[in-house]
Amino acid sequence: MNEKKESKIRIWLAQQPALKLFIKIFLDILKFDFKQSYYSLEAFCLTVKANAGNLFNKKENVECNFCGWKGNYFYPHLTTAGTRLNEKCPVCHSIPRYRSLMKFLKTEVNIFDTPLKILEVGPNRSLQNMLLEKQNIDYVSIDIKSPQAMFKMDVTDLKFADETFDFIFCISVMQYVEDDKKGFAELNRVLKKEGRIIFFSGIDETKDFTVTFPKREAANNFTVRTYGWDIKDKISEAGFSMELFNPYNESSKEEQEKFGLGTHSIFLLRK
Repeated sequence: MNEKKESKIRIWLAQQPALKLFIKIFLDILKFDFKQSYYSLEAFCLTVKANAGNLFNKKENVECNFCGWKGNYFYPHLTTAGTRLNEKCPVCHSIPRYRSLMKFLKTEVNIFDTPLKILEVGPNRSLQNMLLEKQNIDYVSIDIKSPQAMFKMDVTDLKFADETFDFIFCISVMQYVEDDKKGFAELNRVLKKEGRIIFFSGIDETKDFTVTFPKREAANNFTVRTYGWDIKDKISEAGFSMELFNPYNESSKEEQEKFGLGTHSIFLLRK
């Protein structure tokens, strides 16, 4: 089978969320992961329901601000903790936190008009595909294990020259990095002067202080810590100035529901 045909099959499969979940149920069972297979079955049933709802009810209550898809409601989002309703775009797979990010990119920062070299640490499919389509952006992605990344690389040991990038996305990464201080230092090193970083990462906005998990617990769920608001001190110590935005709170209720925005705060860091 040639690469072009394989690519078409992957694209088609990506656009069949119910079929993907049906396959995942059996894969989870084969791995004896019965808890996750239950979540997969739950998500499958809810996705079939969402498919039917969007097929027979042509209302356009929601809209994806990444790809422009419109429908009656978003699809369920399967996570390791269960299924979240009305979250995932069935076309580009965007989820609430990234749709909030897209609103932020469109209203608060301008990355679409001027030539920029951009690094994404821990690439997200929706964001990566969007950035790759932009003619003005020279895009690179890295991750320590994700096959979606262009390069296999540790954020604590970046193989780039000093002051390489104009803009960096580091989203939901640092809570998994054992030496996050070194990770922040590396981001500072490869960022150009006056460069910017969009950052948010496992922050419990109800807590003042970071909670670091015991090694055994961290090994089980891969999460090293949950940040509190003391993350601001760590960001400052790494040599960044910081602005804080919350696209959800800055949107009308109509926008929140229409675009399915996430409630996460976004840190805009400057070198």
